[in-house]
Amino acid sequence: MLRSYANQGGKHLLLEITKSNAALHSAALLALSSIGDAFLYVALPAYATELKVPVVWVGVLLSINRFVRLFSNHAFVSLFQRFGFRRIGIAAAVLAALTTLTYGLASALVVWITARIVWGFCFSALRMSTIAYSLSGANPGLSLGIGKGFQELGAIFAILLGPLLTASINPQATFLIFAMISATGIAFASSLPEIKNFNVLMRETCTEADAISAKSLLPTPINTITFLSAFVVQGIIIVSMVKLLAPGFPGNGSIVVIAGFFLAYRRICSLVLAPVGGMYADKWGINQVHLVSILMTAIGLLLLVNGYVGLGLVTTFTFNSLSAALSPGHSAKGNRSILQAVASNNSWSDMGAATGILAAGLITTALDFSLVFFSTAAVLAGISILQIGKVQLGKVR
Repeated sequence: MLRSYANQGGKHLLLEITKSNAALHSAALLALSSIGDAFLYVALPAYATELKVPVVWVGVLLSINRFVRLFSNHAFVSLFQRFGFRRIGIAAAVLAALTTLTYGLASALVVWITARIVWGFCFSALRMSTIAYSLSGANPGLSLGIGKGFQELGAIFAILLGPLLTASINPQATFLIFAMISATGIAFASSLPEIKNFNVLMRETCTEADAISAKSLLPTPINTITFLSAFVVQGIIIVSMVKLLAPGFPGNGSIVVIAGFFLAYRRICSLVLAPVGGMYADKWGINQVHLVSILMTAIGLLLLVNGYVGLGLVTTFTFNSLSAALSPGHSAKGNRSILQAVASNNSWSDMGAATGILAAGLITTALDFSLVFFSTAAVLAGISILQIGKVQLGKVR
């Protein structure tokens, strides 16, 4: 546990990061494996012709991996139990590097589709592995935050370096370079220890009264707010950023610049604030910090409804970065089947983001945005307050 937060928070954060080697290596593996996918979101819309992809297939290729993860998350529950985290991590690291290599070499649409499907499986495995190593450590909140931050660090690296490389060479060569960088993740995967008795270890932190069924087709309250948060923040807001900013910025050029600033701010929040928030989650409890961050996300959405777009986006992105990192830990903490709970939470997050991206195209007016944001904020706030009440009632008892 961390001590002396007020006086030496920075020193303790560094100390705990260095002590969590397995979680750190797993997070680094996820970051390195993700750089090809992150750059693809920049390169494919701009260089579809050069990459031999029909323009009408760009959106499909960018989203197909999310839909694959809706069932691959659950498939890995039994695969991890059968083959172990380390072996699957090594296999996923190899395949992730190969998918990035494929982006630079593919000349047929079927090859692109296959690569994106394979990446969907790889991401499911690596994300669940990172969460599992984080939850099995001494400071799960901090480890979850570090994992989320490292994931964003890989994306920031790809987004900043990729365009510079492409300007000097070409997108195909850039993907080949990124494939070589991604392949270094195999070393991190090989260094990972196996997690022994993962479910038994985690179940010791749960009480029978708190236990829930992760196999239910209906979302739990935590998965409900996970879905809604991803639907609005990772789906509608990200895709519709220009529409949201349009009333305050009449020039197209200025809208793009401001939108880029807010998107960069969102990634920086995940990089910097998620680990810090996770550190405090270990002190005050993952459940409590997660629920408060959801409540603050709802307040951010209400600010958007009332026309405070800048403040609303900053508030929403700030606290969503924390809630997204802690959501799997909260979902797993009171569950008999930890891996199943993590898989279910990941699937609801993926479903929320995927459907939010699709729904964003149907929202065209400020009134539509207001209705979606207000109704979502009401549900998020209502569930958060009820769950916070349950947590406090449990403490009293």
